[in-house]
Amino acid sequence: MDNQGEPTRRIPSRRELRAQREQALAAQQNETEPKIEEPRETPSELASANPSSEAQSEANVAPVAEETPITAPVAENPVTTPEPTDETTVKFAPTTPVSAEAQAQTITRQAIENKARRIEQEGGPREEFLNTSRKQPKKQKRGRIISTLIILLLMAALVFGGIYLAKMLLGQTEEAPADYSGGGSGVVTVEIPQGATGSQIASMLKEQDVVASTDAFVSAFKANPEAKNIQPGTYTLANKMSSAAAVAALLDSANRVDNDLTIPEGFTLKQIKQRLIKRAGYTEEQLNAALKDTNAIGLPAEAKGNVEGWIAPATYTQKKGEDAKALFKTMIETNTKRLEKLGIPRDQWQVALTKGSILEREVAKKEYLPMVARVIDNRLDAEKGKEVLNRLQMDSTVAYASGRTSGLPTQQELQADSPYNTYKNAGLPPTPIGVVGDAALEAVMHPADGNWLYFVTTNLDTGETKFYDTYDEFVKGKAELAEYCKTHEKSCY
Repeated sequence: MDNQGEPTRRIPSRRELRAQREQALAAQQNETEPKIEEPRETPSELASANPSSEAQSEANVAPVAEETPITAPVAENPVTTPEPTDETTVKFAPTTPVSAEAQAQTITRQAIENKARRIEQEGGPREEFLNTSRKQPKKQKRGRIISTLIILLLMAALVFGGIYLAKMLLGQTEEAPADYSGGGSGVVTVEIPQGATGSQIASMLKEQDVVASTDAFVSAFKANPEAKNIQPGTYTLANKMSSAAAVAALLDSANRVDNDLTIPEGFTLKQIKQRLIKRAGYTEEQLNAALKDTNAIGLPAEAKGNVEGWIAPATYTQKKGEDAKALFKTMIETNTKRLEKLGIPRDQWQVALTKGSILEREVAKKEYLPMVARVIDNRLDAEKGKEVLNRLQMDSTVAYASGRTSGLPTQQELQADSPYNTYKNAGLPPTPIGVVGDAALEAVMHPADGNWLYFVTTNLDTGETKFYDTYDEFVKGKAELAEYCKTHEKSCY
C-alpha cells in the first residue's frame, strides 16, 4: 500500500505483456487475416535462450519502469485501466477486472498496429495491410452474395423480357408470307392422302413448287370456308400458283385424276346419291338415269329393279371421266361377289340383304347382332310369331319410310300406310333399307339361340339393349326407355 493506505496494483513487465500478446495472437490466428507469425517462447526462455532477440524487441516497445510496486488512490467509482506510460509508477483506482477476451482483443489490435508500423517502415502498404486484417463477418459476406445474385437475376429477367417484347413487336410488323400470283403454268400431279391437314397439304405443294410458301397456303386455306371439303385423291395442278388459286383447284373435282369414294354400312341409296353428287361431280339426273338402266349396271333380277341395299360397303376409286353407270356397276358387282363368298344361296340374297339392313339400323353394338337376328326369325315364324301376328314392328323400317335414318317414330308415322311400316304389315319390307355389312350378314345366317320376341335399346347413347320373351317384360323395358328419353330428347326424337 502507498503512504495513504491505498491498495497498489502491479504493472506487468514487458516480457509478460509480450507473452500475453503472443497467446492472444495464437487464439485469434484463425479469425484474423493476414496471419501474423510470432515466436512462441515463454518469457523465461526469451531471457535465457535469446537475449539479443529480447533486446531487439525491447527497442520497438516504449520503455517501462522496473517491476516495483505502485500504488493508486482508491476511487468510489471504478475506472478503466490506463495504458502503461513512460512513468515509473502509475496509480490506479480499483476497477472491475477486465476479461481475458477483452485483453486479448486489445493486445491483438496493438500487435496488428505494430506489424503495420513495421511494414510501413519497410516501405510496404500500411493501409492495405490494415484493411485485409479486419476480416468481415460471415453473415455480412453472405448477405452481400445474396444481394448480388438477386441483382443479377433481375438484370437477366429484364434482358430476356426485352428480347421477348421485341420479338412480339417485330412479329406484328412482319411482312406477309411469300406468295405467287395467278394460276401458274405447266402441269404438276399431286396426291392428297386421306386425313391430310391444311399444313400437310401446304408442305406437299411447297415441295413441288405449286405454292411459294407453306404460310401463304395455310392462310388461304383458313380464309376459304370450303377448304375443309378438300377430298383425298390425285390432282392435276400447276407450277407457281397463288395459294388462293391452289385451294380453289383442290376444291374443283375437274382437277381430280381419280377420286376415292367411301360408302359405309347403313347408308341408304339417297345418301349414296348425295355423296356422289358432292364428291364425284355427278348430277342427280345422271345418277337417276344410270339407276334406271338396271341391265347396264348389272342389277340381279332378285333385286326386282331396286338398287337399295345392293351396293356393297367399300371405298371405290372413280376414274377420271368415268360415267355413273360404270361406277354403279362396279359397286353392285362387288356386292354380288361378296354374297357368293359368304356362301349365301342366290335365292336368299334379297331376304338376307333385307334382314341385314334392318340389323344395321337397329343394333348399335355388334355383340347384339345375332340376338336381334333371332328376334326377327322368331317373329316371322308361323308358330312363335302368332303373339305378334308375324309383324316385325321395327322402328328402323318406319323411319326409312319417313326419310329419316335415326330417332324413334312418332305416333303419326306409326299409323302411316306404307309397305315399310312393319307395325301395320306382317313379314319383311319390300326391299332392304340400306347398305349391309359383312357382320350383319353373318348374324342373319347364324342367329343366336333364344325365344325372344321383344327387345328394347334402353340407352340410345351407349346402345345398351335388353331382350324379353313376353310382352309384360317388354312393357317394363319401354318404360325404362321412356325415362331415358325425358332427359335425352335429342337422342330420341
